[in-house]
Amino acid sequence: MSRTAVFVLIALAAGCVGSTPSARVQAEPPGADRLVGQWSGTYVVESGPGTGGTLSFSLQSRDPDVAAGPVVLKPDGAPGPYIPAGSVDPSLVPAVAGTGTSLAIRLVAASDGLFYGDIDLYRDVVRRTDATMTLRGKLDGDGIQGTFRTTYADGSAQTEGRWTVTRLNSAG
Repeated sequence: MSRTAVFVLIALAAGCVGSTPSARVQAEPPGADRLVGQWSGTYVVESGPGTGGTLSFSLQSRDPDVAAGPVVLKPDGAPGPYIPAGSVDPSLVPAVAGTGTSLAIRLVAASDGLFYGDIDLYRDVVRRTDATMTLRGKLDGDGIQGTFRTTYADGSAQTEGRWTVTRLNSAG
């Protein structure tokens, strides 16, 4: 075998040993368009007064990072869902609580793969004060699980807990 042939064989062998197959890893983009659709689920209070309730919302994508739409948030044992703050005289809240008025929800996709959002200021029919809820969640297929914090305008102790929803359909 010639000297040149030996060098070629050594070079080829070294190339085979040193090469590793390339793998392409693609993560699902964090875009809010993945949230488009109708969702329904529950929230559970883990810290503070209250027990929890049900929530349902329908989201549309506003831009690549924001999804928004109407949300119905109904606490367990209440006569109806929460209503927007200032929409009626607070003394009439129990009478109109079952009217089905929806609030607004916005969720923003973050670079950490989570979604952060809030629900418009609403009248808490149980505590008779205005409140806001902030949300954090992670999309997993056709479900979102996360945590929430509710802050009350009258200075009451915040409530914190967990929420989970399941996609009913993807038609926004």
